[in-house]
Amino acid sequence: MHPGKSVWRAASCFLCLIAGAQHLGAQTDFNIRLWQSEDGLPNNIVQAIAQTRDGYLWIGTREGLARFDGGQFRLLELLSQSSQPSVISLLGDRDGSLWIGTEQSGIFHLSGDKLERCDARGGNKTFDVYEIQQGGDGVVWFGTSNGIFYWVNGHLEQKKGFMKLQQRFCIDNSGHAWVLDNGLKRLDSNAATNYPVQSGNLPNIVRYLYCDKHGTFWLGRSSGGNNALIGLRNGVAASFDRSNGPAGFSSVIFRDSSDELWVGSYSGLSQLRNAKFSNFTTSDMSSYRIYSVFEDTEHNLWIGSEEGLTRLTRKRFKTITKKDGLSLNAVVSVCPSRDGGVWISSWGGGINHYLDGKFTYLQTSNGLKSNYIMGMLETRDGSLWAGSDYDGPLHCVKNGRIVIYKQSDGFVPQAATVVLNEASSGMLWIEIGAVCKFGAGLTSPGLPPKMDCVTTQSMRFVKDSSKRFGLGPTED
Repeated sequence: MHPGKSVWRAASCFLCLIAGAQHLGAQTDFNIRLWQSEDGLPNNIVQAIAQTRDGYLWIGTREGLARFDGGQFRLLELLSQSSQPSVISLLGDRDGSLWIGTEQSGIFHLSGDKLERCDARGGNKTFDVYEIQQGGDGVVWFGTSNGIFYWVNGHLEQKKGFMKLQQRFCIDNSGHAWVLDNGLKRLDSNAATNYPVQSGNLPNIVRYLYCDKHGTFWLGRSSGGNNALIGLRNGVAASFDRSNGPAGFSSVIFRDSSDELWVGSYSGLSQLRNAKFSNFTTSDMSSYRIYSVFEDTEHNLWIGSEEGLTRLTRKRFKTITKKDGLSLNAVVSVCPSRDGGVWISSWGGGINHYLDGKFTYLQTSNGLKSNYIMGMLETRDGSLWAGSDYDGPLHCVKNGRIVIYKQSDGFVPQAATVVLNEASSGMLWIEIGAVCKFGAGLTSPGLPPKMDCVTTQSMRFVKDSSKRFGLGPTED
């Protein structure tokens, strides 16, 4: 095969991968919340965001660092002076500590309640720290105004040969560190390891360098080419024109857990979809300068900009109705199924089982004695118990077989069966106008289950972590 054809085929596959990976989201897919200085931020200019293992978010601003618990900001004093240094980079270390990079005040390390200022060899502490990243081997790397450093044996060591201020580095999906220095080179290898480029060209200087989970390197140009974004995968470099996206240099590139590629610039936020950029702008989030994009452990996206801290939360709820296959819209109860699906009772429509977007049904036409199902419970042995309205029977569904418990079988309802729960002994607790126990343990071996009512009034019960029940009167 001609080598040129091989390269172009690789380029075509790369473009298909980029286009196919994009989930067609939109601003309407998110709930948006903005925090500013009036909410407790030290400053509206948010330049860095990280999360530590204890769940706290850390927000680096133009006037210091704050810890955020989702409700309140707490300022962490880095220096014992009235004005705090500008925090421009953050990293939550895998050991639970926090690395803090500042403008003109060097590096700080917070481990538990202990805060230390880390100086380079010779005692220099007054330098800028543009980025902090951790390799797969646990080594922490720092891109600074004095070159590239790494933390080893409790002190900073400088990586020789990398002194240019414009050099950027990133960590790939294998944990290796790469730097742009007349091409991509391994930063964490003693031997020179270059990334071969078969097609296309890489710029000599970039504003941002990032490697996503697919192994694609993304380079944000610092000049020319409409500030195009360069993607490099399997040796093929492709350029994506940003003329339809926000203007200005790419300040941050990030792919989230939903496979969306986000690009922050000096003029706003955009997403790359189907090899084209689209602006992400809402009434709460205009064309601001973007400094940071971060995803927390609950998959919320946090955007740091010159207008504050913005949280983007995906709308996770979807309304399922008769149009989607539900038997009737009057849903009474829902309970999880051990196969990963959901049991749904609809009043008058029997029992729906929803799994992988598809419905199956249990109704009077295939074994139920009533379509007016109220409370439901799947017990530890995989049985589904379903009570009925209008003093109806109790159903037990297991392995495709339906067993009906009526008055003659020991089940004596006094009202609709609205609540079911399982005790550690396997006994069922049921609210049927009274609170009752139901199960084989109330009768002699070999005989049908029996019901024993504990109270004669309608009550509610809850089960604690020790599987003990508490009873209390219902509220009107």
